[in-house]
Amino acid sequence: MFNNIDTRSVTFNIIFINVVLFAVSSFKPEIGQYLSLHYFFNNHDYLQRLADGTINPERFPNLYQFAEQASYYHAVGDFLPVQIISHLFMHANISHIFFNMFGLFMLGSLLERLWGPQRYLLFYMI
Repeated sequence: MFNNIDTRSVTFNIIFINVVLFAVSSFKPEIGQYLSLHYFFNNHDYLQRLADGTINPERFPNLYQFAEQASYYHAVGDFLPVQIISHLFMHANISHIFFNMFGLFMLGSLLERLWGPQRYLLFYMI
């Protein structure tokens, strides 16, 4: 079954890196916190907290005022340059990584054959 897998392919190596980092960050969440890109402004959290009723919509009528008041966005500290690359390989849960890697396998292997490994890797990183 796995005899035809080309371990030299860029797609295989990207999938491997994603799975390894997901496994490591599952067992050591602080590594995942360090490698994930932390935005100063996260509207998904605002909408979730608004739906839960944990924030008062009259106090923060728009997302920008809420982001200015929110200090918990700086959980890791200041932005780290390594996060520009490392966040490409981070996933929230098992379904997130599964469907991303399935899509990467289906589309990535085709693009890698079509464009070649260097051009495909450049496309992935950009």
